[in-house]
Amino acid sequence: SELCRRMTDLMPFVKNAAKETIEMCQEMFKEYRWNCSTIKKAPNFENDLIKASREWADAAWKSKIRTSRDLGPGGEFIWDEDELELLDEQNSILTTPASPRMHEIKGNTEGKTIVMNQQNNYIGRQIVVKSQFQKCKCHGVSSSCQVQTCWSTLPPFKAIAEG
Repeated sequence: SELCRRMTDLMPFVKNAAKETIEMCQEMFKEYRWNCSTIKKAPNFENDLIKASREWADAAWKSKIRTSRDLGPGGEFIWDEDELELLDEQNSILTTPASPRMHEIKGNTEGKTIVMNQQNNYIGRQIVVKSQFQKCKCHGVSSSCQVQTCWSTLPPFKAIAEG
């Protein structure tokens, strides 16, 4: 929430990521009883989005990946130094694997949800890191490639979600 308050210019990207995540989730789960339809009720989350479930976990990590794609290097958003510093702090929290593990928490639903969220954050970040590839563009007379600009980017969101 601190990230959202301090970086309001990110919100259009987050909104777009949420929209695309909902669409992808509904497409991938269209044959299932739970097909992500209740996500549209956010921020008034219903019970099926609060309780820990495979479907909820799937929607959560896809949302993180889509946001990372838009906001990461090569995305449309340009970061300044203060924003990068805050993100580094957030990333150190989000990229730490969950511990203790789910099976070690007996009867504590809130604790299990926290562990599940930590694990989803970790997995989502790992997928983003492993999915990155380098893209380059040549500059010069008739695209002679006298100067080459390269950046890290991600494949289309659908390719990551289906992979």
